[in-house]
Amino acid sequence: MTRLVNLHLDHNSFSGNLPESLSAADRIEIIQLDRNYFSGTLPSSWFSADKPLYRLDLGHNKQLGGVLPTTIGSLGKTLNRLNLVECNFSGELPSELGQLSALQAAFLNGNKFSGKVPETLGNMAELENIRLMDNAFTGIIPDALCDLERQYHNDPNDALLIYADCETGKIECDCCHKCY
Repeated sequence: MTRLVNLHLDHNSFSGNLPESLSAADRIEIIQLDRNYFSGTLPSSWFSADKPLYRLDLGHNKQLGGVLPTTIGSLGKTLNRLNLVECNFSGELPSELGQLSALQAAFLNGNKFSGKVPETLGNMAELENIRLMDNAFTGIIPDALCDLERQYHNDPNDALLIYADCETGKIECDCCHKCY
C-alpha cells in the first residue's frame, strides 16, 4: 500500500482491530473509517512526521478505544481534521495534541476522556472548531485556548467554536460558544 493516498471506507460494517499495516502507507493523506464497527486501540504507528496525513475520521466506532497515542503530535504540520466522535477513547488528552498546529477541527465529543483539558491546545493556531462535550473533563478550559477564541472574536470573518460540558458544571468555560 505504498501508493495509497485516500482511504474512504466509511459507512460500512467493517469490524475488528484497525489495521497496523496502514503504517506502511507513507503517502496516505486521508483515512476515513467512520461509522463502522472497529474495535481495539488506535495504532501509534499510524502517526509519523514523515506522513502527510491531513484527515483522520474514525467517529462512531463505539468499540474503538483506549488512550489517544502521544505520537499523534508528530502530524503537527499536516493533520487538519480529527474526528473521534462517539468512540470509546479514555484517559487524559495527551499534551502532544497541542503540536497539531495545522488542526482546524477536533471532534472529540462522546468519549470517556477525563482530567483537565491541556493548556497546549492553545498552540493550535488554525483551530476553528473543537468539541469537548460528553466526556469526563474537569477543571477550567485553559486560558490559552480562550485566548485563541478571543483572537478570532476580534475578526468578524473568523470564529473559533468551542463546545464543552460547562452547563452541567463539570468544566468551567468563559469562552465556549455552546455549553452542554
